[in-house]
Amino acid sequence: MAYTFSIGNDIFVGRTVPGSARMRLHHQSSNRFVAAFDPNTETLGGTSPAGNWGEVSFGVGPELLTQLEPAVLEACRTRYLNIQQAK
Repeated sequence: MAYTFSIGNDIFVGRTVPGSARMRLHHQSSNRFVAAFDPNTETLGGTSPAGNWGEVSFGVGPELLTQLEPAVLEACRTRYLNIQQAK
């Protein structure tokens, strides 16, 4: 499944890794890898979802990751809750 995230004039595409909660993000226009996010699945069902940035491409600043994180967490949370409801 793919998700899009907009920060300023830049659009990023996040795709979940099959069989994993990890999401890999790429810049839409260049298809350049940006970073991978690992959500803490134990927190996704609660009110304070959390996770960690894993692989981060050289040159990607923490400011961008901080801006992306709330939307990425919400996408991970929505996916997790949908999977739980389907069970």
